[in-house]
Amino acid sequence: MSTPGRNDPCPCGSGKKYKQCHLKNSGKTWSEVAGEVEFSHYHRAAIHQTYFLLNDDFRKHPNPGACHLLSSIMYVLFSEQGISSELCIGEVRRPDGQFFDHSWVEVDGKVFDLSIQLTLDGGRNAPVFAGYDLDTGFQTKFNYRFKSDGLGLVAERVFRTPFSDYLDGADHARSWGLIEAVGKPLGLNLTTAELRDRYKDTKRVLITP
Repeated sequence: MSTPGRNDPCPCGSGKKYKQCHLKNSGKTWSEVAGEVEFSHYHRAAIHQTYFLLNDDFRKHPNPGACHLLSSIMYVLFSEQGISSELCIGEVRRPDGQFFDHSWVEVDGKVFDLSIQLTLDGGRNAPVFAGYDLDTGFQTKFNYRFKSDGLGLVAERVFRTPFSDYLDGADHARSWGLIEAVGKPLGLNLTTAELRDRYKDTKRVLITP
């Protein structure tokens, strides 16, 4: 969900205008908002660091519709740090009722979604951290448990393509190479050849309600 206008109703449901309610507390960075999200996890610090390293790269290299690729990268980086997660694919419904095919990562059933920031149709939204919209600090209004017509041709092909083959088909610098690059500040010494073999049997989880 994008940031509401000053005179729009506050997303918290108080009935007040946004400028009279949570706007006055909205000067926090996304990282600061994420730090206040209710999410208890042994690896929380590593999840936070990984998420925002990837977010920094995404902001420098915006890529509309990169959900399948970015979620794959996040999944590998989480896994390499011993963080159990699921690489998810499915249909997601917007607050306005429209829906689209999408990929994201879940940790303990909580959604982590960076690519929602820039969708193929030009939509701009806040990233989602542990199910929370980082613009507002409230739970996201996107429905990640939605089903309509099933996956379209592109998403279906992604779902059926072996994981390593899928990443091999992308630009190396923005796939395996990015995993290696982001892994360095995380203290990970990763090589494409090892990663390709280690994750060759990875399966995406098809999410349906």
